[in-house]
Amino acid sequence: MLINIKGNDESITMTGKEDWKQFTRGTSPSTVRIDPLFFKVVRTGSHVLDIGCGHGKTARMLGTHGYVVTGIDINDKEIAFAREGDDNRKTHYLEADATALPFDDETFDACIMQAFLTTLIDPATRRKALEEAHRVAVDGGMLYLGVFAYTPDNPVYKQRYDAHLPVASERGTFIVTRDGQEGSDPLYRAHHYTRTEIETLLEGLFDIVHFKETVFHSYHGNWCNAFVVIARKLD
Repeated sequence: MLINIKGNDESITMTGKEDWKQFTRGTSPSTVRIDPLFFKVVRTGSHVLDIGCGHGKTARMLGTHGYVVTGIDINDKEIAFAREGDDNRKTHYLEADATALPFDDETFDACIMQAFLTTLIDPATRRKALEEAHRVAVDGGMLYLGVFAYTPDNPVYKQRYDAHLPVASERGTFIVTRDGQEGSDPLYRAHHYTRTEIETLLEGLFDIVHFKETVFHSYHGNWCNAFVVIARKLD
């Protein structure tokens, strides 16, 4: 999928998954931390799949807390960097696509998507990634989501939602640029979710156990409404 935004006499062109392969040596955006709710719901020693693990920050942390973690990401350079920085024998990293996970059914006790959904640029891809998480989770397994939420009360995001809507196809989608300024080099396309969007995406796959409203900070330090969602796999 291609998106062009005209601004300051420049064309901003973004594609989908390929944008995330540009990051290397620990440079993938990673500002969100696991909420303490995770540790209350997922027991120590559980097998956890970190979907969209980037350079492994969250996977390493969970490994130090006694979880058996597999981190997957489409960026082979960041996967290699994660391996180099993690000598925990219970933590593993693999280059893989979230929409076609290379694992058997019912392999993991829990799956996590830490700010991952914001990187998926269309509803069909989002749903497919969640269907794959459902497939590889054990019966009654848990899904943890850290989600950037729709934030029109922050004028930075309100401006971006409005300016990028004509080409982004849905409200809440916008372009993240290298320095956070309009007209500068684009990095990737992002989407901020409403609660209804999250509930619809999970429908028929996972039953929501906890839905917490909070605040995250972005790659450029902007505050953003956020959701922490814990859900249980449906049969």
